[in-house]
Amino acid sequence: MFFCEAKSNYHDGIKQYRFVHNYKSADLHELIQNSISIFNEWPTSFYNFLDGMRTNLNSFYKRLYLCLPYPEFLFIHQEFVNYYEQNEDSIYFKTSYKETLEKKIISQKHLLIKSNQLNDLKYCTTNEVSDLLGLKQRVQIVALGKKEIIRLVNDANLISRYNFVFDRQSVENLLKEIQIFMQEPPEEITSIISFQEALRIFTNWGQKLTDFLHSIMTKQIRACGRSNEIGLYSFLFIASEVESVVKGGWLSINDIAHEQGIDRKEICSWIDKGFLPAKRVQNHYFLITPIDFQKFNELYVTARELVKIHPEIHSSGKLFRVLVSMGVEPVSGPKIDGGARYLYKRDSSLMQLLGLKDS
Repeated sequence: MFFCEAKSNYHDGIKQYRFVHNYKSADLHELIQNSISIFNEWPTSFYNFLDGMRTNLNSFYKRLYLCLPYPEFLFIHQEFVNYYEQNEDSIYFKTSYKETLEKKIISQKHLLIKSNQLNDLKYCTTNEVSDLLGLKQRVQIVALGKKEIIRLVNDANLISRYNFVFDRQSVENLLKEIQIFMQEPPEEITSIISFQEALRIFTNWGQKLTDFLHSIMTKQIRACGRSNEIGLYSFLFIASEVESVVKGGWLSINDIAHEQGIDRKEICSWIDKGFLPAKRVQNHYFLITPIDFQKFNELYVTARELVKIHPEIHSSGKLFRVLVSMGVEPVSGPKIDGGARYLYKRDSSLMQLLGLKDS
C-alpha cells in the first residue's frame, strides 16, 4: 500500500494529490498491479520507479522511513541507498538526509542481526512477550523480568540501553504452570472473575501485577478456568480467594459493614476521627486489623447498639438528649464533631445510667 500511495500521489515525478480512495475499481486494480510490478525484476524495476521520482526523492525518503521503518524492509532501504550512490551527481538530495539515511541503514542492519540471533537462541523481545502474555504495558513486562517471574537475558550482544530480551521458555513456562495447577471451578458461576478483574482487586489494595503473579506462582491463588482471551488474560479466578489473599487477614470497611450491619459512612467517620486505626491503601481504601476492631468494640459503643438493647428509648436522637440531660456527652457525632453517628465511650457508669447491663 505504501507504493500504491506513492504512485497515486505522483505521476511522472509530478505531484498530483490523487489519493487511492478517489480511484474507480478498474483504475485501482491497475494501480495495485503497477505497484506490485516494482518487485518483479528487483531492483531494476525499483530503480525505474525512482527515476520517475527524482525531483521528489527527499519527500519520498521521508515517507519511506515513516511508513516502513522495520528491519524486514531493510532491502528496500538498502537499494534506495544504492540508487542514490549511483546517481548522486544527477539528483538533488539534502546532505542532512544523506547522513541520517546512512545512520539508519547501519542501525537497521544491527537490528536485523539481533533479530536473527533472537530467533536462533530462542529469546524474545518485549513486544513478543507482550504477544505471548497479552500485556500491553512495557513497564509491566520489564517488572516481571526484574522480579524474576520471567527471565531477563543479560547478554551484551543482544540487549541495549533501550531494549530488553527475555528467555522465551520462561515466558511459556509461566503460562504452563498456571494451567497445570488450575483448580475445579466453583458451582456458583457468579463468583468467577477474569484475570483483569482479579488484577484490579490487587491494584485497588495498593499491590501490583508482580504481587498478583507471585501469589499465583506460590499457589496462594489458583486459576479455575480459561476464556478466549490471550495469554494471562485468558485465566479465570475465584473472587473470594483473590480477595482473601490480597487482604492478608485484614478487614476492609465493606467486611465490617457487612458483618456488623453498619453503614460504611459510619465506619469511615470512626477512621477519619481517629477512633478506629486503619491502614490506607490507594486513595480511598482502608485496611483494619481484627485486633484493632476488637479493641474499638471494647472501648466504644454506638448509639444504635444502646437503642437496640434499651427497653424504652427507640431512637438515637432521644438517647442523645437523655444522656446529655444526665451529663453524658458522646465522643463523636453530628452535633459533636460532625461524625456520621453518635459514638460513646463504653464503661460501666454509662450502662448503669441507662439501667443496662454491661456486656
